[in-house]
Amino acid sequence: MKKLLGIFAVSALTILGCTTAFASNSVQGDADTDGILTAKDSAYVLQKTLDSTFKVPMADEEYSVYCDVNGDKIVNADDASLILQRVLNDSVKFAPIGGSTETTTETTTATTTETTTVTTTETTTQVTTDGTTEETTIPDGFNTVPENFDYTVNVSNFSQLKSALSDCAKKSGQKAIYITDDIDATEQIKLSTSNANISLIGVEKADGSYPAIDFAKFRDSKNSTGENGTGIYVSKGSYYNFKNLIVKNAPDCGMRIKNSTSGNCIIQNCVFKYNNNSGISVTAGGHDNTFIGVDSYRNCDLVQKLGSDADGFSVKLNVGNNNKFFACRAWENGDDGWDSYNHSGDSPYHLDYIECLCYHNGDYDIYNGKWDYENNLPLDKDLLYVQAMIKADPDFETKYNNRQLDVNNWPNVTLTKFGKSIKGSDISYENWDGNPNGFKFGSKFTTSDSTRTVKDCIAFNNGQKGFDENNSKATIDMENTIAFDNGFKGKKGQNGNSNYRMELMNIQQFDNCFGFNGAIEDFLPDGKTVITPDSSVQDAVRNATTALSDSLQQSIREDKIPGMVWFNDIFALTK
Repeated sequence: MKKLLGIFAVSALTILGCTTAFASNSVQGDADTDGILTAKDSAYVLQKTLDSTFKVPMADEEYSVYCDVNGDKIVNADDASLILQRVLNDSVKFAPIGGSTETTTETTTATTTETTTVTTTETTTQVTTDGTTEETTIPDGFNTVPENFDYTVNVSNFSQLKSALSDCAKKSGQKAIYITDDIDATEQIKLSTSNANISLIGVEKADGSYPAIDFAKFRDSKNSTGENGTGIYVSKGSYYNFKNLIVKNAPDCGMRIKNSTSGNCIIQNCVFKYNNNSGISVTAGGHDNTFIGVDSYRNCDLVQKLGSDADGFSVKLNVGNNNKFFACRAWENGDDGWDSYNHSGDSPYHLDYIECLCYHNGDYDIYNGKWDYENNLPLDKDLLYVQAMIKADPDFETKYNNRQLDVNNWPNVTLTKFGKSIKGSDISYENWDGNPNGFKFGSKFTTSDSTRTVKDCIAFNNGQKGFDENNSKATIDMENTIAFDNGFKGKKGQNGNSNYRMELMNIQQFDNCFGFNGAIEDFLPDGKTVITPDSSVQDAVRNATTALSDSLQQSIREDKIPGMVWFNDIFALTK
């Protein structure tokens, strides 16, 4: 399988001192010297980091100063990442020439009924095709979390949160619960009030991170798992909203919205990670839910099922209508990125995927820790098997950090959780049950009455398919998509691993759909064709998406929330 290059792990170019005078119109970070800052500049810096012989349009002396955007006197992949972050969000600041990086954010304040003040932050930037940044416009039909409330309260622990939820359920009007610190949840949060009009909103901390609702204690108390292990369970409840929150370590799904009376929820600028089933599940009638700027990352039912059910977003099994996703990302989950599997007799339904990203799902080597080690990434101590290795060998972390381990002789210890045990040797190609697909659009029971809209979406580096019909005959419109490097690490016994596998679908629109370097040729109906860009564009797209994905991972490891990210500048590379 082709490995994603870690942007924080590649070798640096050492920059020598320089006293050359430069042109007054030089733009900091503008490696291609076209006068504007775009993703192409980030790609150029990354390419030169990987290959010192690569020539950029900017003169060498100028490059060493104007592309050292973080001010550390070397130009490397960290600068490429910072350039891309600046392209996507103009509040990100470059270091002054010879200085250190300064980052600023805009804040808004909300005052509680107790007259205390809390601060929330939201990033909303859009990158246009000419590389400039302007105010964003969320698509029609995507409602955001309310900003004006009739009642507000601050909470900083689980007991306060439970009391606030109970009190708010009895009050009329719009209510907000501001979460000001991490919450150690010792049991499920069950939300069952109809027309609740309750918003749970995380408050940014001084270091730029956001509060987490951490279900680790609940997880560790369970001898078995299932629906009763869901972290946040919206069951027969409606009009609950969530913003600026991290949900992690639930024994089952991080969040489940289930029942035909459950819906009209908004989940905005949230992260679901390290849950022991899907990050988010919408099922059995759950309807009219809106997801904006949500990341679902490293969720896996490792001990229970070796990855077989843990999707990033599981929107399936007789789900209701009109669930929609904007600027969401599913990556490095145990099973598919998005799954909309149907059973026989399930009602048809519509799904929107707009500006969504799906990559590197279903790879078992993430969950035994080998992937991070091989790619020079920090030890991920939130992974259950990593925790088991540390418990078995207190020196494991030191050996990992000092590069003293051998992936061909990896520790084979026992992990016990939820009343079950597995060994490291079980986390392997022979045994893995996760389906490493990106966007999965249904099943053999999905008829053309079900509809899908896919616009401005990217799928790459998934072990099987990027965009996968899964034998579905759903009606679909696709516009502006990119799929590449999919199909190189499929599940045992699975064939047909390509960027696009959609020959059975009822494709109505298929415009500006790009693809390259799939394991095998694409499967499409007659008359539908994928555009293959030339090699230089392929390199630019791959470098830009790699830089973006590594930047996302770095943020999420630090409990920061990327929120809404637009891909206009990446798509501009295909023009």
